[in-house]
Amino acid sequence: MYIIIAIVAISVVTAIINIMFVSKKIKTHRQSNKMRKNILAEGQSAKAIINAIQATNASLGGQHPKVILDLAVTMPNGETLQTAVETYIHIVHVPSFQPGKEIDVKYLIIDGIPKFEVVGAVVL
Repeated sequence: MYIIIAIVAISVVTAIINIMFVSKKIKTHRQSNKMRKNILAEGQSAKAIINAIQATNASLGGQHPKVILDLAVTMPNGETLQTAVETYIHIVHVPSFQPGKEIDVKYLIIDGIPKFEVVGAVVL
């Protein structure tokens, strides 16, 4: 009898821990998307050259692959910054995101660090 109670208690505790973990992950994801939308809406424009594109195993609905873009961003003051941006792009736009192509980005300085987003990327 005590073994059954112990097993049920362990199962309940495990379920609670899993729910807390998933809730935190969802909250973090929502905050990230909010920041990305804010950068695209409020950010300053800049141009970037794609140095490299790396596919990941993630996608949205099979039509929006998640990629990592290695970028050389030319800031409005002429300074060039190197950065990597993880983003989703529509599958039909993949040819526009190849090494050597110039793309539009937006950025905001957050906590003293420039944060970049790709104009035309998919943001939920």
